[in-house]
Amino acid sequence: MTFVDWTRKRVFVEQADSGGIAKWTSGGITGLSYALTRAMREVLLGADPPVSLTRRAQASLAEWREDEAPGIVHPGGRW
Repeated sequence: MTFVDWTRKRVFVEQADSGGIAKWTSGGITGLSYALTRAMREVLLGADPPVSLTRRAQASLAEWREDEAPGIVHPGGRW
């Protein structure tokens, strides 16, 4: 981690040369892998998940993308 912007709720990180497994924690969700958090980010930015969604799930995802994503996901790679 190189910097935490607490007002914008953003953390800036750099890849570690030593390797290891990245684990991300947020609120009640702990231990999510890098691959999972990146997939979540891509879906919030507009990628369609590779699963069938109910109408209710589609509506909820659209709401998240419109209301929540702009404050937590940056299209330039930072979140």
